[in-house]
Amino acid sequence: MRSLSFLASLLTLALPGVAAPSIAASDTSLAGDWSEVRDGIRGRLAFTEAASAPGQSRTGVIYLDLQNVSAGQPRCLYFAPANSPVRCTLRTAKGEEIPPTGSEYSGAIPSPCWLTLPADSVLRVRVTLGGFGVPAEPGLFVAGQIPDGWLLPAGSAEEYLLSASVTIADPKEPGDGGKGSAAALPIGGKSWQGRLDLPALRIAPNAAPAPYEIVIESEPREIVQPANR
Repeated sequence: MRSLSFLASLLTLALPGVAAPSIAASDTSLAGDWSEVRDGIRGRLAFTEAASAPGQSRTGVIYLDLQNVSAGQPRCLYFAPANSPVRCTLRTAKGEEIPPTGSEYSGAIPSPCWLTLPADSVLRVRVTLGGFGVPAEPGLFVAGQIPDGWLLPAGSAEEYLLSASVTIADPKEPGDGGKGSAAALPIGGKSWQGRLDLPALRIAPNAAPAPYEIVIESEPREIVQPANR
């Protein structure tokens, strides 16, 4: 079994598989299966539900976990959200693709940056951009990067398959998608380019939460009878 020591390096950066795990959208610990390893790097999807504002749909938030499974030098991935490097796909439980429902986007887009993964480390990156207009209709709004966004209807018992592909490429020229030396490769790092196909998560947006079970444990106590006088 692989050592779990890499979990100490877990960081959070705010920037169609039928056998996918099935969980409720309200489960904040949801993480999918890892993809195949490509040149020392693999990835997986993670999903949670954010607090919703009054009069708006519930909002799902998608994350990307990246792991450097190599034992060599750090690997550096050029992440430019404006180029939508993470493209999500939503399907029904039967595998039928669902087209994006569409939503206006008016917020800022994070600047590009290098993601540096030391050997045997994991990095979590937020995929969902913060500028989508959240619909007022009841349901669960799931958004990734432009133009990926879906409103899952309230009251539906259906489950959905969320998968994604990640395409990373080095900047074409200094300052590509940014300013100044932002596109310069970090010292000591080795750039990574390629594509990862991430296994699907099975999302049940309206699943009832699991019931709680209260268990009270106590050690047996010996009762000592008073001596007869």
